[in-house]
Amino acid sequence: IVEQARKEICSAFKLNIDQEIVLNEVTRWFKPKEIKKDSQKSKDESLIDGLSDMSQDEEKDKSNVDFNEFHHHNTNIILVHGAFGCGKSYLLVSIIRFICHLLDQVDDKETKILVCALTNVAVDRILLMLKEQGFEDFGRVGSIKKIHKSLLKYTFSSSGNKKN
Repeated sequence: IVEQARKEICSAFKLNIDQEIVLNEVTRWFKPKEIKKDSQKSKDESLIDGLSDMSQDEEKDKSNVDFNEFHHHNTNIILVHGAFGCGKSYLLVSIIRFICHLLDQVDDKETKILVCALTNVAVDRILLMLKEQGFEDFGRVGSIKKIHKSLLKYTFSSSGNKKN
């Protein structure tokens, strides 16, 4: 499931080699833990275990390409940096779609993804890219005055948890 989703996202988003390396690292978060021979878990249950145990150390996967010599394989944190316009937001959108695809495959309706940034503009940029692709299963929190107008219908009001 995970490898097929990775291939689909790489193809759909036409990721460059650097973006693909980052997605490969994200893919590692969802690889199932070693399953004991006597276990009766299905592949989907193993994937769910991988989702719920993401903070635990994982063995180094020698088939993955190291993107720098200081990278540690026992973390679920990836730092992506680059100049303005080099595709960081686009990469994040592809990662969000990848994770959502996996969650859909295991029928997980409970897991949520939090996108936060230093500025409202940065968050709006991510959400606008998701919206352009027809992905509208998100909510926006923030100052109404600072949220992009086309995202206002997704905004949660401060009085209760209802969208405007």
